[in-house]
Amino acid sequence: MSSYHVCGAGFAFLGFSLSLIIGLWVDNTFVTLVLRSLFIMLIFYVLGCVLFWLGQKAIQENFNEETKKSQDQNQGGSEEPDELDETVELPKVNASQEQPSAT
Repeated sequence: MSSYHVCGAGFAFLGFSLSLIIGLWVDNTFVTLVLRSLFIMLIFYVLGCVLFWLGQKAIQENFNEETKKSQDQNQGGSEEPDELDETVELPKVNASQEQPSAT
């Protein structure tokens, strides 16, 4: 079973259960309740599959873009890192200086 179907099934279950709960809350008849819940389940299944597909597409495009940037930087011949490595010189502490005593 592919991931599209799993995501679609999860959304379908969510839509079906919400439709049942809301239908019971407003006192719909049994036939109306079941037919509407099944219709909502079908719609939510398709919605879940489409949302999963869009998410996968966005992730894949972003991954391809980032790998292309990385490859372009490596092929550019630049061996320097992106960020400058600046060292900060800390002040030297003289161990012979007396520390104030806590009294």
